[in-house]
Formats: sequence, C-alpha cells, structure tokens
Amino acid sequence: MAEIIQIQRVEVGLKNLTARVRVSKEAPLLTSGDLRATTRVYNLMPHIIDHVCLGDSGETFKEVMGNTELAHLLEHVTVELLSQSSASGEITSGKTTPVPGENRTYDIQLSCPDDVLVAGALSSAVWIMNWAFSGGGEPKPDIEAIVSGLTNLVSSLGDEPAKQYEEQVERQIQDEVEQRRKELLAQREEELARRREAAEAIAAKKAAEARERLRAEREAREAQERERRPSWAVEDDGPLAGATEGDTASASSAAQIQRMLAVSPEAYQSSQDLLAERVAWEPPSEELVPSQEDEPVSRHAFADEPPEEPVLTHGHDDYASQLNTAFATRPHIDLGERADGGDTPGDGGGEDAAGGTADGGEGKVPLPWDPPEGEG
Repeated sequence: MAEIIQIQRVEVGLKNLTARVRVSKEAPLLTSGDLRATTRVYNLMPHIIDHVCLGDSGETFKEVMGNTELAHLLEHVTVELLSQSSASGEITSGKTTPVPGENRTYDIQLSCPDDVLVAGALSSAVWIMNWAFSGGGEPKPDIEAIVSGLTNLVSSLGDEPAKQYEEQVERQIQDEVEQRRKELLAQREEELARRREAAEAIAAKKAAEARERLRAEREAREAQERERRPSWAVEDDGPLAGATEGDTASASSAAQIQRMLAVSPEAYQSSQDLLAERVAWEPPSEELVPSQEDEPVSRHAFADEPPEEPVLTHGHDDYASQLNTAFATRPHIDLGERADGGDTPGDGGGEDAAGGTADGGEGKVPLPWDPPEGEG
C-alpha cells in the first residue's frame, strides 16, 4: 500500500488538535483526479455526504466531495469516524487550510473532546485514504471494527489521562498567564519609575530656577540699596557699629571697590594688574614751591640773593661808612669782636660806633688790612 498522505506533526491544544499533513507527488491533489478512489471512500462510509460543509459552495459535503482537496476529504473521513464512536459524545467539526509557501501541505484542525480518540481517528482515516487511492484491494477497511477499537481504547484508558492532560494544559496556561502578568507588571513599574524620575527632574529644575530668580532679585535689591545708601552710613548692629575712623574708611574703600566691580569690572582688574606689576612712582618734574600753609622755615632758607657788594676803595674818606653799609646789607656776615675788646655793635660800646664820625676815625671797625695810624 502506497503512502499517499503523510502526517508531519500533531499539536494538541485544550480544545483542538491540529495536524500538518502532506500529499505525496504520486497522488492527485483533488478528488476529481481519481474518482474511483473517491467512490471507494463513499462506499465505506455513505453518511459522509451528509456532513455540513460551510467552506464550499454547497451546504453539505455531497456537492463538493467529487472535486475537493484530498486533505479536505481526509478531514471529513476523520469526523465521520469520531461521529460513529460512542466515546466522543460531542458533535465533531474540522477545518482544512493550505500552508502558505509549501506545496501539497495542509493544516487540519479538529475539535478535540479527547486527544487519544481524535489522534486514533486521524491515524485510521489516513490508513483508509491510503487504501482507497492506492487501488483498493484486500484487506478492505472495516469501519465498524475501527470505530469499536477506538471506543475500547478510550474506555480502557478511562478519564484519568484526559483529566491529567487537561490539568497539565490548564497549569501551563496559568503559568503563561502569570508570566505575562509579571512581565506587564514589571513594564508598568519601569514606566512609573521613569515618570517619577522625569517628574522629580522637572520639579528640581523648577525649584532651582525659583531659587536663582529669588537670588537674582535679592542681589538686585541689595545692589540698588547699596547704590542709594551713602558710603558713610553704618548699621547700629552691623559689623561697623562702634568702628573707628580708620575702620570706616576701610569699609568705605571696600564699598567703593564693590561699586567699581558692579559698574566696570574691567577697570577694577586693570587697577589690580598695575598694583601687581609694582609700577614705580616718579616725582613731578616741576620744582616744589612751599606754601604758606606749610610749617615755618628759617628766613635764610628762601632769602633773596644779597645785593651786589659795593666796591670798597682803600684809603677813601668814606671807606668806613661804605664798609658799615656793606655789613648792614649782609645780615648773615659775622662782624666778630671789636679790636679794642669791646662788644659787638648794638651793645654798650655801640654808642661810640653810632655816635662817632667817619672823619675822626672814631667808631670804625679795625680790619687787618687797615693802614696803621699816621699812614695814609
């Protein structure tokens, strides 16, 4: 017997069983390609034509059975075996769809009241299809024996395998649901954490902006108050309370520096650079002239230049008078002592000098270069 249809895989779900089958190249894709084989299937189970078939043009399978896919015919053969089995207890249905991108390959989905029963019915239906499309012959499939064998198989197993499988599937589904719930919860927590971080960042930014705005306003008010306030004003309880004149001057200088910084930081920096370079002080080029407000100085310090000394003529009658006049105009010349041991002019002997006459020689001050008496 040729293997016309192959079962590639079976997936059992909670309510459905899905089998992927492939039709061999030796077999036709449609039942119309081998109507003799299609008739053999009909002769084995004539009630197959009464199945409701909603996917085709007719209401029952009778209208399409002579020209449909072999996989579709396999679906209805399996459903007929399940419907004749007393173990099914439910109306069985199915659906056949081609697999995209794979030629001669189909997925057959069957309702699954019992996975053992459905898997056994599908395996028996494949055996019937292989017999019919391989030319028939002996042994001919016995449908009653097949249905009885399926029923006895399910009865021998009891309900325990089905219940165990159902519980296993339910636990698997619950585990998947719980895992998905945890994943969604973790994603939600991450989203909430990101939103909290964003909200905290926005709040911190706004708080910083508010603090900066308040600081700028306070500094502006303080600067305006300093500009308006006189430099000599101090607070009663401030740092300059009870300060000396020097402390107040230092504070005033500091205030001036602050104002210079506020008005022109470049000028203040330039002054600091000059101080750092230690520029040497140069005295003014003009000669200092003492003022009347300065301390008193000696009358000789800034005395006028003495007048030109008169030319004294030795032996002249007016020689002594000229000499006395010269001494009188030179107050810084020390007249010394008189030759006769008398005091300087202005003392007691001054009367002779003042009262003497130039003609008699009385009262003259003898000098080393005077001629001796009787000469000249």
